[in-house]
Amino acid sequence: MARMTKEDALAQQGESVDVAPLVTFPRVNSADGEVEAQTFYRDLIDLMTGRPRLDAVHPKPIVFMEDFVTGGFVGADPATKFSETANGGEWLVTIVDGDADGAEVVGTPADVGTVASGQGGWGTFTTNDKQAGELVSCQLNGESFKLAIGKPLYFETRFAVEDITETQVFIGLSDTSTDPYAAGLGANNHAGFMLDEDGNLDFSIDEAGTQDKNDTEINFIDGSLATLETADVVHRCGFYWDGVDTIRVYVDGAEIAATGFPVVDNATTILVPDGTCLTPTIHVEADGATPETIWVDYIRVVQAR
Repeated sequence: MARMTKEDALAQQGESVDVAPLVTFPRVNSADGEVEAQTFYRDLIDLMTGRPRLDAVHPKPIVFMEDFVTGGFVGADPATKFSETANGGEWLVTIVDGDADGAEVVGTPADVGTVASGQGGWGTFTTNDKQAGELVSCQLNGESFKLAIGKPLYFETRFAVEDITETQVFIGLSDTSTDPYAAGLGANNHAGFMLDEDGNLDFSIDEAGTQDKNDTEINFIDGSLATLETADVVHRCGFYWDGVDTIRVYVDGAEIAATGFPVVDNATTILVPDGTCLTPTIHVEADGATPETIWVDYIRVVQAR
């Protein structure tokens, strides 16, 4: 058989062949590339071993997508999509405000003007400006996701940071907490991405207080709505739980191979929180007396039923 050319591969992406119509070739540089690739390999294995396809038994995976095209508030809480009242909206908001002047921005869609990469919804999250430790923390109501055995899960987000040296960030899945960042330790039970004022993107997991945190060796630089297309201002960050014992971390479509990756549960010092329900979480915290902002393009979670 002749070797497939790049042109042949590009022509087949998203298509299937007659002998295996249920196996779809993944697309190149797709926004859901990891999901498509893992699905492709899973379907091939199912075909070769005679196992029934997962989606033949469960027609649809669990999917959560927040694109930040509506909702949000500045100052007064309207108790709509984002609310400081428990179950008052889709997202429960925790705010620490040193002088209670209500200057925080919580999830409002950003006006990106003509910035092409900013179209399609960017949620703005800004702390108050009184003192260090002021924060805006948002968690989706209901702990609907668990890194459970036999239930593969994919999490992805895309975001930018205004000032990397003054901003603390956690974005991922977390147990319910008023401080999911918690001085870089995170809430007990979490899996997600952290920035701790050095621009280095870390990935952290924790089960019941046993944390494993590693530098992905990917860096952010200071950003703005006008510079979303500048290199290293925005990164697409995702992780894949294989439903067994391993989390693989991806940034901008490439798997991280730095020290500590992939993350494998060794039952002692590294523990994947596979026994606790978690929820999508966004946390931004100021390290000084100036407001700090992050912009989040989207959060997406896909899991087998």
